[in-house]
Amino acid sequence: MIRRVRGLPVTGPEYTLLWLAHELDDEAFEIACEDARRRRLTSVPALRAYLDRFGQRGRPGVASMRRLLDQLDPTHPSRSTLEVKTRRLLVAHGITDFVSEFPLGWNGRTYFFDFAFPDQRTILETNGRRWHDDPADYEHDHEKWSVPGRHDYRIGHPSITRPRRRARRDSPRARYSGLRLMRRQAAMGSDLPLSSSRPASSTPAASPS
Repeated sequence: MIRRVRGLPVTGPEYTLLWLAHELDDEAFEIACEDARRRRLTSVPALRAYLDRFGQRGRPGVASMRRLLDQLDPTHPSRSTLEVKTRRLLVAHGITDFVSEFPLGWNGRTYFFDFAFPDQRTILETNGRRWHDDPADYEHDHEKWSVPGRHDYRIGHPSITRPRRRARRDSPRARYSGLRLMRRQAAMGSDLPLSSSRPASSTPAASPS
């Protein structure tokens, strides 16, 4: 559908995404779709309604868009490209028993975590530079990361932003390997070598005699 913005003819977000579904590979299209949802330009219900009205059989991009919409969280879009890549990597390796944007509350606030595995009480956070580049972000991160432990969840974030010379360890594949280790140790009941983010003891340390 053509509309005008400041006098210029432009296509609407649903039409544009349907065109991109035909032109882009699956990963690039998911990144574009999640970016549009994150900016509140469209939503899963809006995209489904557009397909119901204009997605006639055989139209380029329709099958790709329907397939993606069946996989996405209908309420919470991925918050970064890195999160999209990690979700796709997990699914490609047969790990599908996760909940995206898993909510946990504490002190009247609700925090959302990238991937949760409730059966193993394990959470994976894919922390890239988009939301964790400013040192001030870590004050909020420290508060957020203490919440899972209060609900008896382990949290692993092996991908916390590191210097460029160690960037390869921040890749989605590295996260996948870390998650496999976390899930294996959770099943065995052992502690994580990564950060478990359990609340620190409030008992003061004994003073030297």
